[in-house]
Amino acid sequence: MVKAQDGKRAAIRQINSHRILDLLRNGEVVSCAEVARRTRLSFPTVSSILSHLQEASVIEEAGMERSSGGRPGKAVRLARSVSCVISVILGTGHCSLVAVSPDGRFLDGTYHSFATPTTIPLLHQEIQSGVEAIRTSMPGMILGVGIVTPGLLDRTREVIQVCPNLPFLNEHALSRQLEAELGLPVVMMPAMEAHFLAESAFGPARMTEDFVVINFAGGIGAAVCMNGRFLSGRLGTGVELGHITIDAKGQTCGCGNRGCVEQVGSDQTILDAAERILGEPITIQEVVARCQAGTLPMDEVLEQATDALALAVVASINLFSPQKILFFGYFLSAKATLFPRLKTEVRRHTLPPLMEDCELIPPSIRCHESQQLGASVALVNRLVLGFSSVN
Repeated sequence: MVKAQDGKRAAIRQINSHRILDLLRNGEVVSCAEVARRTRLSFPTVSSILSHLQEASVIEEAGMERSSGGRPGKAVRLARSVSCVISVILGTGHCSLVAVSPDGRFLDGTYHSFATPTTIPLLHQEIQSGVEAIRTSMPGMILGVGIVTPGLLDRTREVIQVCPNLPFLNEHALSRQLEAELGLPVVMMPAMEAHFLAESAFGPARMTEDFVVINFAGGIGAAVCMNGRFLSGRLGTGVELGHITIDAKGQTCGCGNRGCVEQVGSDQTILDAAERILGEPITIQEVVARCQAGTLPMDEVLEQATDALALAVVASINLFSPQKILFFGYFLSAKATLFPRLKTEVRRHTLPPLMEDCELIPPSIRCHESQQLGASVALVNRLVLGFSSVN
């Protein structure tokens, strides 16, 4: 009976902590009394949770509240100077590392990138080197490390189960080993879960119960939030939106299927086409710049890619009925007409009632920044709530 009551109290405190953390992510400076008023929690409950957050360096004092009479109380905000999370992105060609404060700010002078190593010891060495460089250059406390990784994660065993693009990571317990080496908490998550965490905590999807994030910067990935919960699926892979078949006789995809939407509707599609035209390597950023300047004629390819991506968006709306869809990627910025074209095609193919209240947010090119922010959100969630996602 005592254990059951303790478990119930812990669960209630976790829920209350989540409510307070969510309020603080508005970016406001608030007093204990103001937090209590807006969350409808008791003053002692709020005071206890805020004290815990301050002891953990997740929040910091920010002066005194404005008073209309009586004694003003201390005001607090999410930490921006006393602590940070180190966010790491593992990519197939290069990796990056940066410090992010709990209030979602990227700290100047902390960005570091390195070519993706080919062995586990070299990867550990690069991450440790980056962490130590930040540790020595920053006066604040490092709360931990959040890692965005490709591949399939086994949450139970805390290992990267399968990683086709970085096979040396297969069956590797990266987070556990780094925790032992760094003496810091470490969390791992797939890229699309990081997008979900970032955009629901600090982005356009904040306070939105149902939304979809579509990243078309490489292939096409999707993060789906339904009723405020990340749709992870049985294997934790989320939604494989890029592998919807739109042409059964189309070109072969890396997954072995034919005619997957990401073969014709992603940045990689545009990049491959541009390199065939130019006969030399080029970056997607350069492609977009040349298209905008009118020096690279790719209108037909761009429009075909836009129409293919629109079909993936239609599937997302018809399946999940979101309030918002957020986009990350480059090629839709190549011409001013492409995003309006995508919206027209989506409306043409979507069930009208589902489209009425669905907002399509213009695409952002800040793919890595969103993922890095999501990694920091996951680490703070783990420290405050006991789990990295908000499911």
